[in-house]
Amino acid sequence: VSDVQPHLLTTSPAGNTSDGPTYSQAIHSPYAEKWWEVMETELTTLESDLHACELDPREPWMHVLPSTWAFHLKRFANGLAKKFKARFCVRGDMQIEGVDFFETWAPVVQWTTVCLMILATRLNLVSSQANITATFVHAPLGPHEHINVRQPAGF
Repeated sequence: VSDVQPHLLTTSPAGNTSDGPTYSQAIHSPYAEKWWEVMETELTTLESDLHACELDPREPWMHVLPSTWAFHLKRFANGLAKKFKARFCVRGDMQIEGVDFFETWAPVVQWTTVCLMILATRLNLVSSQANITATFVHAPLGPHEHINVRQPAGF
């Protein structure tokens, strides 16, 4: 292993959760104000921009899925904070077949996309990426399908 450069093998300790904190860790951290900003931005995107949800009173017959926050802190190479990310997540693993969903599907890549990427690699072309905000919100639901989700922590 003498030809391996040591700086390529560096990693963060397994117990380091500062870049992916839990909700409790985030709101009690020195960056709490930044985490609140990105949480509010996430909810504004879902509610106002995408019209993906509405606040309804909870009825006894509703199966309400739990929700959680996923946080991530991107850093510059020198370790300073670069970007704070917060995503509102629904615990889809708690869904009940026939109540919350009737069929499952998974997006797949088209073979033509794979071929284009191979061609781009061989021709040394530069590829760019596009981020789709709240991708799951764009999945179609039937006219009588509803997903009931518990409000996010802190709101």
